[in-house]
Amino acid sequence: CQGETVVLTSSIATGNLWSTGETTQSINVNTAGNYTVVATQSGCPSSTSLTTVITVNPLPEVPTITASGPTTFCDGESVFLFSSETNNLWSNGETNQVISAEQSGSYTVTTENAFGCTSTSVPVEVLVHDLPVVALDPFEPVCDYTASFTLTNGNPLDGIYSGTGVS
Repeated sequence: CQGETVVLTSSIATGNLWSTGETTQSINVNTAGNYTVVATQSGCPSSTSLTTVITVNPLPEVPTITASGPTTFCDGESVFLFSSETNNLWSNGETNQVISAEQSGSYTVTTENAFGCTSTSVPVEVLVHDLPVVALDPFEPVCDYTASFTLTNGNPLDGIYSGTGVS
């Protein structure tokens, strides 16, 4: 695949001349082409090796992820993540074009073409906030005729009180 390298190695340790002009026993190849080597020992060149044909297959289009809404939300909510490609493997193991993200994490999607080459998206970060722990300290019993009073014994302090008789 594009961006990868293959190592070609001559069966002779020294005296090599590759079709690329390199003179080492092994060469790294990352471009398509025909490669040969001639080895010279005791001043006598060998016949040219058989041609090794290197084909470089293209990478698929890099997929993009689009979120259906904010990627930061409270526990119990979710966001849909859409891949721009149809042949998908998400970082959470799912293979659909659309997934529901309900947990914090970095989400990527990888796509593969007919050559077996893969491309991976830029990660999308999802942050799920824990719900606050809410507590209401007990208070003295209240009668129907008791005058109104302000509730101040809740935690967290900026919460909203609700219930029968609460305004």
